[in-house]
Amino acid sequence: MKDPRITELACSLVHYATELKKGDKVLIHMNGSHAEPLVDALVKECVKAGALPFVSQTNERLLRSLLMDIQADSWISWPKPTG
Repeated sequence: MKDPRITELACSLVHYATELKKGDKVLIHMNGSHAEPLVDALVKECVKAGALPFVSQTNERLLRSLLMDIQADSWISWPKPTG
């Protein structure tokens, strides 16, 4: 059973907090799988508003494996954060 508060939160975020409208592009980043119901609701609300949602995802298990096994000198070649 879907929690109606998730739909209500998605609606509030899309229509009131961000005031998305037709043609707006929005990036939704999901870190792990626990936020999947909210991201799903956000995508649906974005589409209803006429916005174009893009979803990116980070898998915490894979990221942890990568970070635990990386050699110190490999950090040099990683891209620097911007902004």
